[in-house]
Amino acid sequence: MSNIVAVYGSLRAGLFNHVVLGDAPYISMGIAKGFRMHSLGAYPALVRDPDSPTEVVVELYDVSCMKNLDRLEGYPKYYARKQVKVDTPQGAVLAWVYHMERNLTEYHIEGGDWKKWLKGQV
Repeated sequence: MSNIVAVYGSLRAGLFNHVVLGDAPYISMGIAKGFRMHSLGAYPALVRDPDSPTEVVVELYDVSCMKNLDRLEGYPKYYARKQVKVDTPQGAVLAWVYHMERNLTEYHIEGGDWKKWLKGQV
C-alpha cells in the first residue's frame, strides 16, 4: 500500500534526513495551508492553525511503508500525523503531514519554506 507524504523539513531533498525516504518516488512540489512553521533548531515543526496565512512548501513522495518515517518523527508521541489537502501544479491531493499538537513558542518561520530559511541563516 502506498501513502502520499508531504515533507517540509529535514526530509526534503538535499537535507540530512532525506535518506529515510529510501527509494520512495518523488511526486511533486506542493503547498500546504492551515499551519504555522516553527524552527526547533536542526529541524522545523508545523502546528495546525486554520487562520495562518503561511503557505508551507512541501515535497510529495509516494511512500510504501510509513514505519521508518513514524520512527524518525516519534509518531504518535512527539509528532502527530494527519492527511491534509496539498495544492500542486497538477491539482489538489491528500497527503500525510507530520505536525505537533501543542502550541509552540519557538521561532516562527513566516515564509513556510525551510530550505530558503536555512540558506538565510547560514
